[in-house]
Amino acid sequence: MRTDPAGCKVIKVIAVCLSFAVCAGANANERIPKFDVFGRLEVDAFNADGVYGEGTDNSLRRARLGGGVEFTSNLSAELTLDFDQETKDVSINDLSVKFDLPLKNDVYIGLIKVPYGLEKNSSSRTLRTVERSLATDAISPDRRVGLLLRQNKSQWFRSAGIFFDENREKVSMFSGRVVWAPVDTKLNVLHFGGSVYHEILNDERFRLRTDGALQSASNFVRSDSFDAEQVTALAAEFAWMRNSLSAQSEVMVQQLGGVDGGDKPLFFGVYGQVGWVFNGRRKYSAGRFRSAVGNDQDSSTEATISYSYLDAEHEGEGDIGEELVIGLNRQVTEHLRLSAHVFGTRVSTGGPELETGRGGLVRLQLSY
Repeated sequence: MRTDPAGCKVIKVIAVCLSFAVCAGANANERIPKFDVFGRLEVDAFNADGVYGEGTDNSLRRARLGGGVEFTSNLSAELTLDFDQETKDVSINDLSVKFDLPLKNDVYIGLIKVPYGLEKNSSSRTLRTVERSLATDAISPDRRVGLLLRQNKSQWFRSAGIFFDENREKVSMFSGRVVWAPVDTKLNVLHFGGSVYHEILNDERFRLRTDGALQSASNFVRSDSFDAEQVTALAAEFAWMRNSLSAQSEVMVQQLGGVDGGDKPLFFGVYGQVGWVFNGRRKYSAGRFRSAVGNDQDSSTEATISYSYLDAEHEGEGDIGEELVIGLNRQVTEHLRLSAHVFGTRVSTGGPELETGRGGLVRLQLSY
């Protein structure tokens, strides 16, 4: 299993929390613990050319196994492991303890998602596209070790967190997300939101990069590399649903600070997605869309289209890319989903000609 020495500190903190949970549950005379096991398997078959790479292949996109335990009615823990087909490594995707507090507040401690962006904070299991957009993949931060406070109350969803550096010795990132949904019914949704994060880099090398709709492709949209002291990003989000039709979009801006010469590189990304569920709808809760469901059953079919754009150019260095993805998602049962998507991209690398790529992918997703 691939781990890091600092991860032991996280495990120690969680171990203390779990010990407290057992004692608290016993004092409450509750039947504890309650266990849950879950997992997901995703297999891809694809054909691509251009910047996506040439040829036809298949791959194990995701093999995930997890477990959760509920110690008391307001205290639980979760561990999720990812298996990498190429490297044969096992890595920790999620390791957290959750405390349910009064007034619909939750506290999470451990390796968790950073509260930045609608698409990034949506489960990969329920995305309209097979991968996240260029903008989200490049700008949104990955999971970090930290502490997160979340509130889901009435029309508002709020979350804020502090996260630690690689050595887990000091706080290096602050992040927050606020969502207002003035319309939130079974068949109608209107959603506005915003996110921000600020991270101290300590003169680390920084570079934006993304591989687009095909995870096995090389990073074909890239910025130049910078020695930066800090990075700040803002995002504005919009989502809407009326019956079977739903849409969401985000605009993201990211700026570096402390670059040699006083320069402040600025990057920009945006995406928009529309989906139509035949004889069904998208679920929505806690500030994000969930899975698509049929009107009278779990099975559903959704047609989707997505456009994304990323400007990673600064003073003539770096790329500008755009990508279009069109697809069909078939939720066969609660546990089985089939997706078929075609995609294409154009990338400007500063030269007179554009680099292009196109492809198609079929994915089988089995979850339990």
